[in-house]
Amino acid sequence: MPRGRGSHSTAVFRIKEAEKILTDLSEGQQKVQLAKSIPTKQQELFAPEPEKHKVVEELEKLSIENITPMQAMQILWELKGEV
Repeated sequence: MPRGRGSHSTAVFRIKEAEKILTDLSEGQQKVQLAKSIPTKQQELFAPEPEKHKVVEELEKLSIENITPMQAMQILWELKGEV
């Protein structure tokens, strides 16, 4: 058997099985079933961007070229308290 052939036939079988199930479901049920059939990695592509933590936002705004080492230590101490 050629390499990769088994995964192709499995995918075809799953598609046909999904089509059969979808013909028996209402529109809302079809959408739920379709969402369940999408691989997790693919779902992650369409997931909303996660919200940044406040500490990350503060660090991104920080201009380290314009602060003293003592100011940097103070800022880190304050941010550590927020985690």
